[in-house]
Amino acid sequence: MERYDCVVVGAGPGGSIFARNAAQKGFKTLIIEKETLPRYKSCGGGLTHAIKKIVDFDYSEMIERSPT
Repeated sequence: MERYDCVVVGAGPGGSIFARNAAQKGFKTLIIEKETLPRYKSCGGGLTHAIKKIVDFDYSEMIERSPT
């Protein structure tokens, strides 16, 4: 049986960021998501400038490719 330090249920904006941060800190991390990705998620459609404090990568290309 596979063992994990951290199991995240839901790969939405919050779950994805949490799982990424946990993995970067060295935790063996598993994300469980019932939907096929990528998917539309209304709560992930609006980003403020505060997101720059949370993520450490350039997300501008993802925003440009997103359907409106």
